Amino acid sequence: MSKDNKKREFKIPKEVKNFLMPFKKWKKENDFYESKKDARKAYYTEKLEWMGESVIPLLVSYGYRQEVIEIKNDLYEGLSDPEFVKVATKAVKKGDGFENQALYAVLVQDMAEALAKQARVESSKTGENIAPDIDDMIELSKMVLEKKIKKAKKAGIDEATAFSVLSILPDTSILDIRNDNRCNKKFYFYRKLINCLYSLAKDKPLCAPVGDIIEFIFRKGDDFIPSFIVCAMLERKERYNSLNKTQQEVYDQLTTWAFGKLETYDKETITAALRLYYNWRKDDAANNRDSQRRYYVSSLPENEYPKTVACMNKIIASGDEHTKDFF
Repeated sequence: MSKDNKKREFKIPKEVKNFLMPFKKWKKENDFYESKKDARKAYYTEKLEWMGESVIPLLVSYGYRQEVIEIKNDLYEGLSDPEFVKVATKAVKKGDGFENQALYAVLVQDMAEALAKQARVESSKTGENIAPDIDDMIELSKMVLEKKIKKAKKAGIDEATAFSVLSILPDTSILDIRNDNRCNKKFYFYRKLINCLYSLAKDKPLCAPVGDIIEFIFRKGDDFIPSFIVCAMLERKERYNSLNKTQQEVYDQLTTWAFGKLETYDKETITAALRLYYNWRKDDAANNRDSQRRYYVSSLPENEYPKTVACMNKIIASGDEHTKDFF
C-alpha cells in the first residue's frame, strides 16, 4: 500500500448520507412533486438506488470501521423500514432489482446477527424478551437467492442449509479484494462459513458431505479454494473439544476434505498454500498467539499425499531450524 493510500481519509459516501435523509428533509429539497404520494414513491426509488450503489458495499466491505459503526444503527433502521422493504421486494419481483443485489443476503445476515446481539444485551438489562423483527428482509433475501437455492437443492443440499451458507457467500466476487490473502476479508468470510457449518450441525448431521457443500459454494470461484483450505488448516485444535458429536463429524470431514483437495492441485499451488499457512503461524508465534492447529501437516502419510509432503519438505529444507515446528 502506498503512502498516499495510507494517508487517504476514509469518507462515508454521499449516497449513504442521502440514504439516511428523512423523508421530510428530502421533500423540502425536492418540492416539485404534485402529491405526497408521488414524492414518497420517488423518495423510496432513490433510496433503493442509494442502497444498492453505496449502502450495501459500505456495510459488507467496511462494516468494521469506526466511521461505519457509528452510523450502523441508523442504516439498519432505514433498511428495515417496512415501506422501503416493500419497494425493494417489488423491484426484485418485477425483475428490476437493484445494484449489488447478490450481496443483499450478506447484509441481512450480518444485520440479523448484530440486532440479535443488541437484543440479548437489552434483555439482560430489562429482563424482557426482545426479538428484532426483520422477517420481511429475510424473505427478500430468500427471494434474491432463489435461483441459487434451487441449484443447491439439485446438488443435494437442502433449502435451510443452502440459505444459511449462501447468506455468507452468495457469490465469490465478495472475495475478490485487491489485497493479499492475509490483509483482506477473505478469511473473515471463510471463518464465518466454517462456523455456519458447525451451527447447522449442532442438533443433527449436515444434509450433505462437507466437501460437497464447500465445492458448491466455490463452484464459480474454485481459485479461492486453496486459501479456504489454509483457513481450515489454521483452525485451532482446541476448537474440537468445544464441539458436540455431530459438529466433530463436520470438523473431521473438513480435515479429510481439505488435505485430499489440496493434494489434487499442482505443486506450485500446494507450495503457495503451505507457505501462507507457515507465514501465518510464524507471525502468530511472534505475537505469542500460536497454538496447535487442526492437524500436524508433517504427520500426513506420504503414500497418500506425496505432492503435499514433498512441497512441505522443500519449504522446511529451505528454512531455518524452526521452520519444521510450524508443520
